Amino acid sequence: MTGSWPAANISASYNTKIGMGFLTIKPREITVKMDSLTKEIGDADPEFTYTVEGELIEGHEVAVTASREEGEEPGAYYAITATAEVVGGGSNYKITVEEGELTINYVKVESLILAAKTLALADWGETFDLDARIEPANSYYKDIVWYSSDENVATVENG
Repeated sequence: MTGSWPAANISASYNTKIGMGFLTIKPREITVKMDSLTKEIGDADPEFTYTVEGELIEGHEVAVTASREEGEEPGAYYAITATAEVVGGGSNYKITVEEGELTINYVKVESLILAAKTLALADWGETFDLDARIEPANSYYKDIVWYSSDENVATVENG
């Protein structure tokens, strides 16, 4: 690297020394932090979002490609990872990516709907199958447990 210093601008009160030196250009440090997100079981994944910390040169941008671990188990945490690169020129960046996590939540049962609103059994010992539906349809707990509060009046089989 070479340069010049106009000698005419140097005051007599300064001692100057011109010689060889080294210039080290360090990469700019950029951190991409993936946001932690949530979704309900059965829903599509939300858009993966992130923040960028560090200073980019004007005209440069960070391009991020994000993905997550496979799985749909409610209550579990899945890592959101990414790759990132600077686009628009310049390669002198050190990019660090911090993972986020996706939490999949249970969907709570809001209602139980019976197919028959009323039931009249004419004969003692007569049986009837109760059909029921849970809403919303993507509720996690789908199993219905039937029981009788008074088995002298009604009993439940395979409930």
